[in-house]
Amino acid sequence: MKKLDLILIDSFCERYYDYCPFLSRLRRDNFSSDLMPIIGYQQHLASLFSGAWPSEINVWNTFKFSPKTSIFKWTRLFSSFGIFDYKFIKYFIDFISYLRTGIGDMMPIQIPIKIMNNFDIILREPITSKNILNYPTIFDLLRKQKISFSYFKGGLKYTDRDKGKKFFSNLIHLISRSDKQTIRNAAKDGSDFKFIYLMELDNLTHRFGVDSPEVKNKIREIDQLLEEYLENSNRSFIVISDHGM
Repeated sequence: MKKLDLILIDSFCERYYDYCPFLSRLRRDNFSSDLMPIIGYQQHLASLFSGAWPSEINVWNTFKFSPKTSIFKWTRLFSSFGIFDYKFIKYFIDFISYLRTGIGDMMPIQIPIKIMNNFDIILREPITSKNILNYPTIFDLLRKQKISFSYFKGGLKYTDRDKGKKFFSNLIHLISRSDKQTIRNAAKDGSDFKFIYLMELDNLTHRFGVDSPEVKNKIREIDQLLEEYLENSNRSFIVISDHGM
C-alpha cells in the first residue's frame, strides 16, 4: 500500500499563500481547489472522517444538553460563584473533569458556570475510536482492512492501540500543543495513514486578528515545517484546511 499523510491546517485561508513560498509552489504545480466552507462547527472532523452530514450522525458541537449524564455535574457546587466564570478557572475545570473521566480537550470556556452542570460531552472517545459514530469513519475502514493509522494533534497521538494510555497522553496534550511538536511526532511515525492536525493558527487568529504580525509569523513557520517534513518523508500527501477566518 502507498503510504499517505492527510494534513489539516486549521483556519488557513487563500490569502495566506502570500506568506508561504513552499505551499504556493505546491498549489501551482499540483491539483488545488478553493472551497467556500459552511458555517464553522466544532466537531467538523466527525463529518470529514465519515462523509456524513451532522444531522445524520447527530454530531454538531462538542456539548449537548444532558443534566443526567453531565461530565460537569460536580460544578453544581460552585454554580452561584461568579469567579468561576473566569477563563483560567474554566481551564482548571477542564483539567479536573479530565482527571475524573479520562476525557481530554473539552474546553467548556463559553458555558456559564451556573448552567455548566446541565451539559455533557457528545463524543466521549477520540474520533479514531472503533464505532464512535453511527456511520463508519475512515478509521473504521482502515481498521477493517488492517491498515495502520495514527492521528496527531498538539501533544497527542491517537492510534488503534490507545486503551489504557489516555491519562498520560492527554496530560501531555494539556501541556504542549505546538505544531512543531506535532510535526516532530509525525516524522517519527511509520503508520500507513497519518492525519496531522496543525491547530496553532486558529488560536492566534482568534487572539491577535487575521492579519496580525503574530499570525503572519506563524504561517511562515508552518510553511517551513511542512517543507522540511514533506521533503524528508517520501510519502504521498494531501494538505487541506477546514475554514478561513
